[in-house]
Amino acid sequence: MVFVTMSMVLTMRRAVTLLTIPNILTSSRAVLAVWFALAAPHVSSAVVLPLLLYGVFTDLADGFLARLLRCQTEFGAKLDPWCDAIFVVGLMIYLIRVAGLGFLPLMALLVRYLVVALYHYDLLRKGHDRLASMWSGKCSSGMVMALLVYYVAYVNHVRFSLLDQCAPAVVVVAILLLLLSWYHYYMRYLRLVYLPLQPSF
Repeated sequence: MVFVTMSMVLTMRRAVTLLTIPNILTSSRAVLAVWFALAAPHVSSAVVLPLLLYGVFTDLADGFLARLLRCQTEFGAKLDPWCDAIFVVGLMIYLIRVAGLGFLPLMALLVRYLVVALYHYDLLRKGHDRLASMWSGKCSSGMVMALLVYYVAYVNHVRFSLLDQCAPAVVVVAILLLLLSWYHYYMRYLRLVYLPLQPSF
């Protein structure tokens, strides 16, 4: 009975540790992605745009708040890129339904996410448990999200001539960054697969 009680207390403490403000903000981005994919096409721009801004805010604020409040966790570091990916997919599904965006960009992005996730999973299985996101991965994810935010705002009649002129070039840069990030993750995978694990003391 004592052991059960202690186990429950430890579980509750762990849950409280994970339920930080930054982690809640990060998780809300995934919930928002589901809303964009399923419900957003049926509501007005007056609802879509504020929620879009909220999604951008959570992406910018969660890491900053984690450092400011000194509540950075390994769970939060792993949660953030997953919620970013879910948010991006949700926005793409929204644009497919509302603006006629083709399925090919979504399929290409899903394949990229899947391949990188498989690299990551296999490295974890082989004992490489300290895998940080690479700069090219962060830059490509940020660029893709920025493009999708622009496109969602565009189809909701928020337009800026300078951004409209820059958009084609940004698309090209985003594609190149996605390819570069895939190459970087692939090279890291090969390097770590054939690198013997160092004993930990």
